[in-house]
Amino acid sequence: MTTALSKNILEIDDLQGISPNFEQIKIIPQETAEKIETLIFAKDKNTFKVLTTNNIPEGLTSLLKSLEDK
Repeated sequence: MTTALSKNILEIDDLQGISPNFEQIKIIPQETAEKIETLIFAKDKNTFKVLTTNNIPEGLTSLLKSLEDK
């Protein structure tokens, strides 16, 4: 299966409406999350909902590929 990224730019009101699942946040180790400025805030079956401030997606793409392979 191919990793597909879908980008959405969220406004502050959108961000404030997000209720993260703290178990999902733990999927990415803290050191990695800080390095690539990314966290997973929700998961539905095979879909991760990811929040990032990183506009250079190589690290994110690599992370998602490794998660997909698991």
